[in-house]
Amino acid sequence: GRLFYYFAILSGLAPVLLSLSTNLLVSMFATMLMGLGQAGFMIISTTIIQIMSPDYIRGRIAGIYAMYAGGSMALFNFLNGLVADFIDPGYSLAIQGIFFTLLVIIYRNQEVLKNVYSGKSYSLNQG
Repeated sequence: GRLFYYFAILSGLAPVLLSLSTNLLVSMFATMLMGLGQAGFMIISTTIIQIMSPDYIRGRIAGIYAMYAGGSMALFNFLNGLVADFIDPGYSLAIQGIFFTLLVIIYRNQEVLKNVYSGKSYSLNQG
């Protein structure tokens, strides 16, 4: 639960660190943190979806989620490239990282996410 939230925050803050870096070692460290945050976030989100899904539709839900996650990442990478054509790529990376971090913080208090982050929600069948 909390680890999922921490990986989400790390996924937003690590690009900001990379965008501010002027040192190769700091940039490499920030890139490592980005990979760690995003890999952890994706692994835990997939696990949560599979744990919460009823057995009879688990595969379909996992497939739809994989298409959604892969498609949205590809779309946003394309948009990131477009934005970087108009403003400095470092600023683009920082803005997106800050935006994602703010979204995670703002939506943290929604009831569904509170339950996920606290580890209380285990099934979509619960009322």
